Order: sequence, then C-alpha cells, then structure tokens
Amino acid sequence: MIPVVSRFFHRLPPLAIAALLFVLALSAFLWRLGEGPIYRTMEGREALVMQEMMRSGNWVLPLRNGETIPSKPPFLHWLGVGVSAFSGEVSAWSARFPNALFSALSVALTFLLGCRLSGREVGLLAALMLLTTPCFLEMSREAWVDPALAFFVLAALASFASMYEDEEWRGWRSAVFYVSLACATLSKGPLGYILPLLVIVAYLAIQQQLSRLWLLWNWRGAVCALGIPLLWYGLAFAQEGWAFVQKQVLQENLVRFTAGSGKRIPSSMFFAMPFVVEGFPWSLLFGVGLWNFSRHAPVREKGVLPLLWLFATVMFFSVSAGKRNVYLLPVYPAMTLFAAEWGWPWVAQQTRPLPSWLSVLVRLVSTLLGGLVLWVAVQGAFGRVSLDAPWIEWLMGDTKWENLAPHLRFLSEHPLYAMTLYGVLSGGGLWAVFAATSGRWRAALSGLLLLAVVSALGQYPFIRAYLKEIKAFTGFASAIQRTIGPHEALWFYTPEPYSSEFDEFSQVYFYLNRQVPLAPCAQQADLSQCQPGWYLLRERHWQKLRATSQARLVLDSQDSAGPDPETRLVVIWLGDVGE
Repeated sequence: MIPVVSRFFHRLPPLAIAALLFVLALSAFLWRLGEGPIYRTMEGREALVMQEMMRSGNWVLPLRNGETIPSKPPFLHWLGVGVSAFSGEVSAWSARFPNALFSALSVALTFLLGCRLSGREVGLLAALMLLTTPCFLEMSREAWVDPALAFFVLAALASFASMYEDEEWRGWRSAVFYVSLACATLSKGPLGYILPLLVIVAYLAIQQQLSRLWLLWNWRGAVCALGIPLLWYGLAFAQEGWAFVQKQVLQENLVRFTAGSGKRIPSSMFFAMPFVVEGFPWSLLFGVGLWNFSRHAPVREKGVLPLLWLFATVMFFSVSAGKRNVYLLPVYPAMTLFAAEWGWPWVAQQTRPLPSWLSVLVRLVSTLLGGLVLWVAVQGAFGRVSLDAPWIEWLMGDTKWENLAPHLRFLSEHPLYAMTLYGVLSGGGLWAVFAATSGRWRAALSGLLLLAVVSALGQYPFIRAYLKEIKAFTGFASAIQRTIGPHEALWFYTPEPYSSEFDEFSQVYFYLNRQVPLAPCAQQADLSQCQPGWYLLRERHWQKLRATSQARLVLDSQDSAGPDPETRLVVIWLGDVGE
C-alpha cells in the first residue's frame, strides 16, 4: 500500500474508513447514473416491472407489460418504485439507484470483512480492488437483480464470519445474518439461501466443525428468513396460482438449473474466461495469490473463507445448465479479499531490475503507446479524428462503436477535462512501467490500483453512458410515440414462440411507457390472420413477411436508434394500402 495512504488510514477507526469508502463509491456510482438510457434486455425487464408496479399499485406481483409474470421476486422493484415516488415516475436513474447503493455498501462491507479476516490493509486493498473490478463496476450502474443478491450474500457471510470469530452466535449479528438471507431470497429466489449456506457448510466442513451449524441456528431468525419470503410467495400464488409457480419457482430455478434457458448449454468451464476478463487485473493477482497459497502451510483460518466462498459458488454455477457471466458477481468480494491477502504480499517491494536490453525495449514500447494515446486524445478533442476514417475502419471494424466511439465523444464534449484525464492515465501508466522495469514491483502495482480508481471515478461514468446511447432504442421509441397515438392499439408480433422474444423489446416498451400486448395472431407465420392495426416486430421477420399485400413498413429502427444496437426492429401498418 502507498505509505502516506497507509499512515492516514491507520489513524482512523475501521467504521470511519468504511464510511469514507461508502461515500466515495456511492458518489462514483451516482455520478451520471441516469445519463445512459436503458438498452439491455435484463435491465429493461426489471424497469418494466417497476413501471407496472407504480402504474397499477400492485406491489405483490405486477404483470410485466400487463400480461407476463415477472421472472424475479420484487425486492429490487420495491426499492426502485420507492425512489421513483419522489419524482412521480420510474426513470433510468430511479431504477438503477438501489444497485448503486448496494454496490457502495458492498465496497464498505468488503473492507470491514477484510479487517476482520486479515487486517485493515487487506480490507482497504480488497475494497479498492472491488470498486475497480470491471464486472462489479458495470453492474453498479445497471438495474439488474444480481447486485442486490451479491450484497446480501456478502452481508450474510460477513455476519457469519463475525459470529464465528467472536464465538458469539446471537444478538445483532445473528439478526443481520437471517435478514440478509430473507432479502437475498426476495432479490433472486431460493438462490439467496443456497449460496451463503453452501459456503458456510463447505467452510465448517473444512474446519471439521460442522457441529457449529447448530450454534448458527436460531428459531426467531429462521422464522424471519423463511417467513418473509414465504409470505410473498403465498400472496403471489394467491394472485396468479400455478402459473406463478410454473414461471418463478420451476422455470426460473429448477428448469434453468437442470436444462438452462432452452439454448445451447455451455461447458462446465464456461466461467473461466469471464472470471479472468471481467475481473481483470485483480483476477490475475488472485491467480498469483493462489500459487503463493499453495506453496505454504497457511494458518488454519488464513485465506480459507474467501477461497472456499469463491470456489463453492463457481462450482455450483458450473454444475448448473444455465450460465451467464453476471452470475460471478457474488464471488468478486471473495476474489479481491484473497488477492489482497495472498497475491499482494507476494509482489516484492524491490528486486533486481530487468536486463538492460529488455528494460529499454519495454520502456520504449510503453512510451510509444502512451504517446499514441495522448495524440489520439488531442486529435479527438479538436475533432480531427473521425470514425469514418479508413484506417479506423481497417483497424477496428464494427468494434469501433464499442471501443472507440465513446472515448471520442468524451473528448469532444469535455475536451480539457478528458485530455487532462487521459494525460494522467497515460503518464501514470508509463510511470508504473518504469517502476516495474526498475524492480519496484509493489510500487508499480500500487500505481496501477490508483490509476484504476481514477479511471473508475473520473472516466467510466462518461464512457458507460455514451456506450448505452450508441446501443439504445430511445430514438426509435420516440418515433413510435410521434407516429402512433396513445389510444391507438399497438401489438407485438412474432412468428416464433412467444417466450423466446418478448424480453428483447423491454427497453422499447419502457420508453413508450405503455403496454404493448402480444398480438392474438402471433406465433403464426401468416399476417393475413391478423386484424388491421400497428405491429412491432423484428426486421428479420418482416423480410420474410413483407410480401403480404396489406402490410407496409412505417418505421425502421435503423433510422432512429443508436448506431450499434443489438438487433433491428420495425413497425408496420397492416390494413388497406390507402389507410
């Protein structure tokens, strides 16, 4: 750790440091939180539930788009609607705020857990690593249910660790443990019970102390942890009956675990690459720590809980047929705790410098790259770099929208601030390279962590928002509102099975702020079976159906959506040509 920072933080009590980390993280996550529109299916799906909850007043089981049972329990939706009550409508900002809050709390709680397990230096390093972990940083600004689940899993395991360490199995820590289980379950279903209990059982089994499970048991706590979710499940069953059981209990849990989502089932090694890429660079430091751990006979408690936490969770999801990158979110606190405890100390304060020829080569290449970044930054700030340039098209192709366009917009809209920031990042990166080649590896790693924090705080809120605008359908939704009156019927049409496509349109429905029901003639490949009116569908389906004489294209998302959306949608009018 940087010596000045270390001395400063050792003068403060842990709770004060946790509060500072919370404020820092929350400020970063809230900055420009509502600037980027909703463009992803999962986020649009949860925002639609909040919208319907606020519109209908049904806080138990509001039907998404007026007809579809939500896929997840309502805890995140309750919080989002509660925040929306202050503005009178559900917005991107209010839908995302709960996860920004949970993510900031996760940073603070990771610090406190690190203090408990290994000391405040490990806690501080782990918290800053978590703040700058790519997947965690991305999800802190999205309205998915996974950040809420990840926080409550962390809270349950942190309260367990505190009870275990102090041999105190009752009181407020027990209450926090059981409330966390209840909230985790109300965030994403029975998984909220499974993940923390799986880690706890594995940990106690390794310690040969499974009998302590009885010490953890608390009748009042169990009533809370089981009773609150079961109350909601009972009310939801009373409203929608066995259709609710089929959707949320069976389809979203049992079927997804055993058969996946109906698509190709990924291999059991699916999570290896996402763990490395979306946890970079701290996933590499975790690997270093794992190697360091294997070379020692560690103290009985040292590093065991985070390691089992990570591997038990990854193994559970690896066995499951349904796999998504975001499922790794609950393991990133464990990854950073272990990396801080075992990976960071392995990095030497001072070693022999690299051979002269290698040092000169690495420094030369790094200087050229840093100079190139600064040159592009200056040119972009003055509008001299165009995405249409042949060399950019040749070098980046379609990836230019995702990898370059947000940075060029950042430079063009905030030239002085962006150039200064890129200058700091380039200069800091170059300094870290010079330090590493001189053998000062710990200083280089500290510099890398500091640069990651600067990027997360100063750059990411802009880049992420611009990327969302590039992929969003907000312009298309506005075009629909201008074309179709609020009282005119608009149907969703697909010739394919209904459940396979509906969620793809959730981001459009959110900005329309109206229900777009499934057409009665859907799942039939013949538009002549449909009544006259407006229909929303995929462009690839329209290409197959456009020969229908009574149908004409009215709107194409290619004309009004962002330049790089994930799909292409159209609106058609079905009726007489003169209508």
